[in-house]
Amino acid sequence: EIFGPVSLNGLKNDKFIRIIEGKLPCADIAFGDEIFNASSGILNTLLKILNERVYEQGDGSKTKVPLKLFVGAANQWPHEQEGGKELSALFDRFLMRKRVLPIVSKAGKERLWWNQPCEVKLSSTISPEEIDTAQSESAAITWTAEAREAFQSIITQLAKEGISPGDRRQAKSVRAVQAYCYLEGKNQVELEHLQVLTSILWEDPTEQPEKVLQIVLKVANPTGMKVNSLLIEVEQICENADLKQLAQAAVAASKLSEIEKQLHALGNHPKAAIARKHVREQIKKIKLASIEAL
Repeated sequence: EIFGPVSLNGLKNDKFIRIIEGKLPCADIAFGDEIFNASSGILNTLLKILNERVYEQGDGSKTKVPLKLFVGAANQWPHEQEGGKELSALFDRFLMRKRVLPIVSKAGKERLWWNQPCEVKLSSTISPEEIDTAQSESAAITWTAEAREAFQSIITQLAKEGISPGDRRQAKSVRAVQAYCYLEGKNQVELEHLQVLTSILWEDPTEQPEKVLQIVLKVANPTGMKVNSLLIEVEQICENADLKQLAQAAVAASKLSEIEKQLHALGNHPKAAIARKHVREQIKKIKLASIEAL
């Protein structure tokens, strides 16, 4: 039970209370797997915790929850499950949404099969107090006039596409942009920091994420949009080429070289520089594979 076991002493005194020590009501960071499969009782209590950071016992007493981050995971979107409409309120509490696609590339599958066990090694830590400080400092970050106008333009263009984030989501998205700016080491929100909105301003996971992505990048980062498009093309070239066939390898290398030239034309944009390095690595892999095939 994520909220703790029922207190037997409480029941003896006609009180339904839980022993919450070491459970969600006392957590700073929490993870909920298959979150949309939870019972209605758990969902209702969880909603109050996520909304108000308060846990209410059966006797009416309330506990302030120190929760700073709650991560949920599921194999299905809420609308794909029975009772999907009832789950929409909980889904709305997750400010940022990410879809993890199945592994399809050959290199990815080889890592999945043979690089086990996969152990995550953390190189740094952060305390709850440091998180509180970061929240306060990021909230004080100001916006450039250009960034403000771009944000308003994004909301307006999304509405024209039938995508209308709620007031709460819009307000929290402003704070998310400030937090992203803070993590980038900047002291003022600029256009490039609006990219984080691509994971925030959609509700329906079927078509809206792509529309939001296109609109946000078009308004806030057209260069980044171009880089993303070229990287998708790179992945398609690498996946479709049989590198053991010298002719296919040569064609793939030629196409990647052309993409590298396009990335050079984008100048010193940070994302373009990272993409150029990635493309050079892919060209090197193709050449090595061709040599091995001889």
